[in-house]
Amino acid sequence: MAKIAVKGGVALVTGAAGGIGSALVQELLDRQARRIYCADLAPFSPRWLGSSRDERLIPLSLDITDERSIAEAAKICTDISLLFNVAGQCAWQGFVDPFDINKAQREMAINFWGPVSLTHHLIPTLRRNHPSAIVNMASFAAFVSLPMVGSYSATKSALKSYTECLHAELQGQDVHVMGVYPGPVDTAMNRYRKDGEPASPQSVARSILDGLERQEEYCFPDAWSAEWADRYWSGPKETLSILRGNTATSD
Repeated sequence: MAKIAVKGGVALVTGAAGGIGSALVQELLDRQARRIYCADLAPFSPRWLGSSRDERLIPLSLDITDERSIAEAAKICTDISLLFNVAGQCAWQGFVDPFDINKAQREMAINFWGPVSLTHHLIPTLRRNHPSAIVNMASFAAFVSLPMVGSYSATKSALKSYTECLHAELQGQDVHVMGVYPGPVDTAMNRYRKDGEPASPQSVARSILDGLERQEEYCFPDAWSAEWADRYWSGPKETLSILRGNTATSD
């Protein structure tokens, strides 16, 4: 596959209003992307980046759970070569107590079906604008389901399976697919965590683009996820036991 170019490339980033999405937008600017569609529910604000408005930033209103909104976005973003499915939500619940089925269904709509639908609409564009890439923001919770984020873990596990399948289906078509599996990151989503030192969104964004340029299939963008990934590949059962034990202790 030809080298994927961030410099001069055109990107669509969902969940661009904060956290890893906002950090990715800034990192893409720093690496001289030509145009970036900043997609989120909220109206675009330069405060997302803490800087003045850059002409390369294109605001895009997108509800990742709405098919019509997705279809309209796909009609606009006909020049993209880089798709970053970053938008996500965590209900911070298990499957027993507490458990709210409506919250779990919304998690699945945002974390799984949204990226699936948006990617489906944009695959013709990405094939046309090759070499191109699809980057799906999963979580290390895709590998290790934890009681305090049971329904969230299920959505990220589904996204991991989808990403792996998509990678295989697009082999040889000059469309690279990468899954990102971070550990704790200092974002609003992780405001309930009390254990450990989370990675910064900025460092995670840098690692994602570094991994993309190396055409990795699995990206573990922080020290925590990289360490536990090594342990997982060598011994999944032991890793599950240790992490679940750590979770029980930290609660």
